[in-house]
Amino acid sequence: MTRIALAALITFFGGIGVAFANAQAPVVASSASMNICGKDIELGALPKAVFDKFDGTGCVVYKVADDPDMFAIGKGSTEIATVKFSHGVLVTITREWAADIKSPQEFARAVVNALQEVQAHGSSQCVLSTLNQADPSFEARGTVMKCGRRTLVFSVDTESGQEKFLIEEIVSE
Repeated sequence: MTRIALAALITFFGGIGVAFANAQAPVVASSASMNICGKDIELGALPKAVFDKFDGTGCVVYKVADDPDMFAIGKGSTEIATVKFSHGVLVTITREWAADIKSPQEFARAVVNALQEVQAHGSSQCVLSTLNQADPSFEARGTVMKCGRRTLVFSVDTESGQEKFLIEEIVSE
C-alpha cells in the first residue's frame, strides 16, 4: 500500500470514531438494506420483490454460475452487486465501491464515501481487523471493518508491480 493511501486510511479511521460518537443526525436508512441502482434492497425480501425493483432502472439481474441462490445485478457489462438468498429470502447483499480506482487519492475519497454510507445506516459500533497475504507474484493488504450487519473491506492488491484498490460493502444476516 502506498504511503499516501495508508496515511489517508489512518486519518479517516482515526476520525471515524469521533464522527460516530458525535453523530446526532437521525438515521433514515435501514442497517439491513443497501441501495443498488437507486433502489433500496432489504434483507429478508423474497426473490420476486428484489428482482421487480430493477424493472425500468436499466439494471439487469442474472444468475451466478455455480450457486443456485446467488444472482448478480449489472448495468451494461458492469457488475454492480450480488445478492444471495437462503430458504427463499435475501440474506446477503454485496457491492463493490468504485471498481475503477486508479490512485491513492481516489481510494481515499472512496473510503470516505463508504464510511459515510456505513454511518448513514446507523452503524457506529465497529470492529477493525487486518488482511495480509503475500507470495512471490502477488501481495494483498487491507482492513476489514465490521459494523453490525454491515462490513467494509478495504484492500490494495499488488500483482506484477501494479496496484489495484478495492472497496467492498457487504450487508448480511
